[in-house]
Amino acid sequence: MRPRRAWRAPWPRASCPSLSLARRSRWRAWLRTRPSRPSPPRPSCACSARSCPCSAPATRRTGRSAQTRETSSVAGIEGALEAVLAYAADDSHGYVFGASDYGAGTDCSGLVQYYAAKLEGVEPTSYPNLNTRNMRSIMTGRGWKALEFTGTAALKRGDVLLTNTKSHTMIWLGGGRIVGAEGDWDGKRGDGSGNEVTERSYYAYSWQWVLRWPGGSDGGDGDLVIDGKWGRSTTLKGQEQAGTVPDGVVSSQNAYWKPKFAGCTTGWEWLESDYTGSPFIMAMQTTMRDKYGIDVGDIDGLAGRKFWRGLEKLAGFEPDEEGLEYPSNTIKWLQGQFNAGTFF
Repeated sequence: MRPRRAWRAPWPRASCPSLSLARRSRWRAWLRTRPSRPSPPRPSCACSARSCPCSAPATRRTGRSAQTRETSSVAGIEGALEAVLAYAADDSHGYVFGASDYGAGTDCSGLVQYYAAKLEGVEPTSYPNLNTRNMRSIMTGRGWKALEFTGTAALKRGDVLLTNTKSHTMIWLGGGRIVGAEGDWDGKRGDGSGNEVTERSYYAYSWQWVLRWPGGSDGGDGDLVIDGKWGRSTTLKGQEQAGTVPDGVVSSQNAYWKPKFAGCTTGWEWLESDYTGSPFIMAMQTTMRDKYGIDVGDIDGLAGRKFWRGLEKLAGFEPDEEGLEYPSNTIKWLQGQFNAGTFF
């Protein structure tokens, strides 16, 4: 009886310089019939779908403020704080230095980034990456106010506290409470102690700056209410900074584009013919072109497609064809810029 040959795999050895015709045929046949590799299992996540960014489907950033986009953003300081507190309460989120994908956790500046993004109505992972060195300049450029820290008596709920000397930041909740990412206490994934990303009592820590979103409930200090509606008060605030006549009116606009400016409410003059444009819109177009490098077309004072798409781009959204809806997150951004005096 002839002895059995040892089994040999039908695929070639990497070191073999040449193959017989039969072995090549077996190799090709095996390639055709080999089972496909199974897809890797999706990582399990203990996060709740409501609070965890890693469980939410990817969404495209657009300049729209329609319901499809608002479901992934949170409007207002209270809503943003609610989102941050829910994130902190989930102990699968620990302190992870430098992390900004939010699946396993984040650090102190990453938590502030999460809060600011929710407040402004953008995805946290699409917000500019913050750290304690660049935070003040980035956030004030987006409409936040920077105030010197003078003590807790002057703080408002939702204020961000920042110290550059000790490289730390946290969010003031009021009543002597804060929420922040404090540190990795056990070197393990997640928040085993419940004290890494957490709500806790306030502590003094050489705070230097207070970063405040100017929306608030009443606008205060002559500021606009950040409501995403461009009416007379928004126009007047911008006109005062642009140096045009402060009458609260955006005059002589082409009525053809009115449906695309649903978020533009009082003080807009829409004409079917003989429209000549607004000096205020002309000032905005000039600033968008010269200061920010935005293609606005002709400097004609007429708010049209290039105008709203340019504003969406400046606000950090993907320009779309929907226009400035009611209410509009692009207008919220613009109102923040007018409050901070940084647009012109």
